[in-house]
Amino acid sequence: MKTDTPIKILLSSYTHQTASWLLDVPMRRIRSVRDINTELPAQATRADLLFSVVLDDDTETTLHIEIQGKSSDMPVASRMMSYTGNIVRSGKLHSGDNICNFVIYVGKGAGANDNGEYVLRCPRLNKETLRFHYNIIRLWEIEAETLLAMDNTALLVLIGQSKMDNPQVVIPKVIKKIQAISTGVQEQVQLLSLLAVLIDSKEGINMIQAVLEEVDTEWLKNPFAQYLINKGKDEGITEGIQQGILQGILEGLEIALESKFGMKGLLLMPELNQIKDVNTLKLVASMLRYVKSPEELRSAYAQSLG
Repeated sequence: MKTDTPIKILLSSYTHQTASWLLDVPMRRIRSVRDINTELPAQATRADLLFSVVLDDDTETTLHIEIQGKSSDMPVASRMMSYTGNIVRSGKLHSGDNICNFVIYVGKGAGANDNGEYVLRCPRLNKETLRFHYNIIRLWEIEAETLLAMDNTALLVLIGQSKMDNPQVVIPKVIKKIQAISTGVQEQVQLLSLLAVLIDSKEGINMIQAVLEEVDTEWLKNPFAQYLINKGKDEGITEGIQQGILQGILEGLEIALESKFGMKGLLLMPELNQIKDVNTLKLVASMLRYVKSPEELRSAYAQSLG
């Protein structure tokens, strides 16, 4: 199951938490986080996630994140340099500016041989022509207890992709922390859904089922929760996860539409909610980066639907 989309939804929905984690600064120091992917030229290859992060001392850092599985159509280092080049050519980066590039590897073994650098040399001068660095995070190498110890509840849902030796101990603790979020049921639903989608083991899914069966919570009224609880067979779990992915993408689209177009963008949600195909919704999400109005987006995806 592809996990890049739910991880992108998670990181783009919780930008301050993401910036705090990756830049290793307390969240209280983050003044603002702005998505700047949409500000790149339409013809440029777009990064997975691209933010401008401003701290309380007015320091600004461009935060570039790529989510990568075990395989890639293009060498990761080359892609990272290409993306950075596009940002420089767009005029958003100049000599001396701050940029932090991250590759988050998902899936056991992904990125095992990536050391996070690319070097070109000139033997005649016995010097390096270019040395390019990027940060590596291998989720599958991170101990689940390390994530659990973080003061960052939103990012706990990544625990399903971490090194988790005791899911029967860890998962109930994660669910308890998510249910303690005071911002409302909707946020709990999104995080619990993403947690279930990102769990890559049947044992982990069964643990979520077992815990939620004993909990009196509004989350149980969510259709995705019912799939998890009522259908214990693999077919039911797969169907439930599919519903979770759909729900997660739709919620991500709703956030993106409101951010980019305001209330006019949200007017598209009733018809987008009728689309039940994950790949089609992913296509809509990718189109959103390039269109300039809700009407242009509707025209683009309506044409793709035939």
